[in-house]
Parts: sequence; structure tokens; C-alpha cells
Amino acid sequence: MSRPTRSKEGFKRYMEMSATRVFVLVEGRAPDRFFYGEVCRYVLKGRSIPYEVVPAERFADSGGKAVLFDLFKFLASAGSLSIRRRPTTACCIFFLDKDVDDILGGLVRSPHVVYTPFYCIENTIFIHGELVKAAAAASALDLGRVEAGIPDAAAWREQRAEAWKDFVVFCLFVHKCNLHCDCNYGRHTSELNGPADGLTSPEQVAAKENELRRHSGLAPAQFNRKLAAIRRLVNRLYGKGQHDLIFNGKWYQTLLQREIELIAGSDPYSKPGVASGLVPALQMNLIFDQPWALHFLEPLRSLVESL
Repeated sequence: MSRPTRSKEGFKRYMEMSATRVFVLVEGRAPDRFFYGEVCRYVLKGRSIPYEVVPAERFADSGGKAVLFDLFKFLASAGSLSIRRRPTTACCIFFLDKDVDDILGGLVRSPHVVYTPFYCIENTIFIHGELVKAAAAASALDLGRVEAGIPDAAAWREQRAEAWKDFVVFCLFVHKCNLHCDCNYGRHTSELNGPADGLTSPEQVAAKENELRRHSGLAPAQFNRKLAAIRRLVNRLYGKGQHDLIFNGKWYQTLLQREIELIAGSDPYSKPGVASGLVPALQMNLIFDQPWALHFLEPLRSLVESL
């Protein structure tokens, strides 16, 4: 096990000296390390190519995308995204959550950078994992009972995202305008939906919109124009069934916890298991030989072929 590297320069030296040939940089520990570790295992099995999944917290306690961007820019400027070491070559690849960088025009174009196809990696996990089975396993409830409560996992996700659509509009507006507001992508639950599975009311939406208008510092006409543009974008993506492009996949866990609570009713279930075990249970059901996984597998495979 390698010792922690606390500087960009130190990591570059580590790349030059280590026997590792593929360095996989990820934003966090959970669920990134397991998910991308499985990507590596699938691509590299049988190739005898040593690899290492490196979380961003190796470089800063906070971890996160900004830390990895800083490292990427440093390595790119030093010509060290790939390093030739006699007799081998080492390379690094950055797996990043897309968030809404595509909408804001902030994507980095490089064969060494791979973004999630949806807002974050949790979207992929909830879409392609066996949601009902994972919910039953994590909660210690009977599978049939959970199936009765969630007969169609895809429809369940779509319905929950639809209920939070006003919250998504405000989150995207706040992010794009760089405002400070309690409607933001960093929150675990919607400020407009209480309880989590509740519907918003026109009064709630109007009150939050007025609050945003006051905090934005924009002229009323400019504020209305910007917010209307965001609403059109959100409605267009939702109308195409593409809500996962702008819906934070981490919110599915909050919503599924609430769903399990309703399914269990007055019967006991494993709340700690639901709190910490939903995503791991979903990950255990992922099958990486399916077409959806090519988005992650092919960029890594291409880099490895160039070694």
C-alpha cells in the first residue's frame, strides 16, 4: 500500500517511481473507489497491469472535483498525464462527476478525463442497480413486500424526480448564478418537499422564488428572464426523460429511505442498514458487461492500449 501523497509534485514523483502503471483518480471514497475499482478490474483482468484507485482526499482532506482539476492541470502542464519509464509507461485517468458542467460549459476535453453520463455516479448506480432488491437487503424487509411498494423502479425514479422538479429548477438557477441559497445541489433533501415524498405547492414555489429574487441582486426583468430560461431547460430535459442529467443522484437515497419507511409502516426494519447500505447493495448488483458500462470501460481501455 502506497504512502499518502500530499502534494501534486509528490504525486508526479510517485508516478515516476512506482510500479503502478494505471492511476485512477476519483473524487471520493464511497461509492467511487468500489465502482471505479470494478471498472479497472473488468478492463485490466488478465493483463497483469498494476493499477491504483486514488481518491482526491489524498491531496486535500476535503477531496472533491476541484482538487482533481488542480492536479489535472498540473500534470497536463508538466506533460505527465502519461509518463514513460523504461521499459514501461504509466498513465493516469480522472473519473469525475459531470454535475451540470456541460450546461455551464465547464467540461474538460481530454482522453485522460471521463465524466459520468448523468449528474453523478449515484445516478448510474440507481439506474442500473437492482433497486428493489437492494432496498430489501439493506432494510432487512421481505423482497416481496418491497416489490409491492415499488413495482417499477424506473417509474419510481421518474415520479420522484418529477415531484422535485421545482427544487431542481431553483438548484440549477442558484448554481448558474453563483448564489447562496438553501435550494442547492449540496443539500440532501428538497427544501420544497416536506416530507421528502411530498408535493410542492404553488405557494411554496412562489415564496422561494421571491426569496431568490431578493438575494440575486438582479433587476426584476433580468431575474425573470434567467429563471424562465432555466425552467424551459428543465422542462425540456424532463420531457425527454433526461432528468438524470440535472437531478442529483444522491437524492435518490433520501427518497428511497422515505419510501422504505412508508413500506415498513409500523413494522421494524434496519434503519442503520438503509442509511449506510443502500448504495453498497446497489453496487453489488451492477453488471459491467452491459452496454451502459462502455461509457466507463472504453476510455480506460483506449488508454491502456496506448501503454
